[in-house]
Parts: sequence; C-alpha cells; structure tokens
Amino acid sequence: MMPSRGPRPAANVVTGIVGIWQGIAALENAAEVLQAFGENEPAVDAVASRNRALIARVLARFRLPDKALGLMLAAVASVEAVSCGALLRAAFSSGDAAAVPRRLGFGLSLALFGGFFIVDEIMHDFELEASHRGIFTMLCAAYVAAERRPR
Repeated sequence: MMPSRGPRPAANVVTGIVGIWQGIAALENAAEVLQAFGENEPAVDAVASRNRALIARVLARFRLPDKALGLMLAAVASVEAVSCGALLRAAFSSGDAAAVPRRLGFGLSLALFGGFFIVDEIMHDFELEASHRGIFTMLCAAYVAAERRPR
C-alpha cells in the first residue's frame, strides 16, 4: 500500500456526500420498514422512501406479503446504514486511517446497487434497472475519485 501523502479534501468531500446520501436512504427505508409492520404515524409517512412499492412491483409474480417486503427493505436499510457509517468515518479521517472504512463503505454500496440492477434485469424491469445502473455508475465514479492518489 502506498504511504499517505497528507490530507485529501476532495476525496473526503466525495466520500462524505456519498455517506450522507446512504444515511438518508437508510433512514427513509427504515421508515418504510416501520410502515410494513403497521406503523402509520404522519412523521413516518413523511420520511418513508416508497421503495417497498418498487420491490412489490419488481417481485409481483411472487405475491409476497407486505411484511416479507418489509424484511427485504430492512436488510437494504441495514447495509445502507453500515455503508453510511463507514463512509462518514472515512470522510472525517485522514491518510491511511480512511482507506479501510472508505473501501468498506463503497464496497457495500456498489454491491447493493450492482445487485439491484442485476435483479431488475432478471425480472425485466428495465426502467428501474436504468435507474439502479445510473446510481451504480455514479458510485463507481465517486469511488475512483475518492481513491485517486495525488501525484
């Protein structure tokens, strides 16, 4: 591994932005999980992501109960929350201390959205696949920008 060459503010900004975005997604999806299990308070409704409806549409042929969709979304929210924590830790670290959490956070995000667009392809939901592929591409570009070593 190359030695650190000091602070890299642009890399920290990119990492922080993706971390915040993952945190917001985790919060929105967690609110939707609460809805799936019967929590319909106005505050929960205001924050919920509406991703459960997308999952239901993609997996419609399986006729899954709402709670099963909620459990799937809980798994997604958990991965997003861990990714958020790792990316924010990396954003506020410097040098080599940022490398492991940054790679963990981006790795989880890339695996999540890569998996989404593969499932969308298999289930023939090409509109949603394009959206997930776009997010995956953005994450790839952000990772390259965050990992780039100054010369």
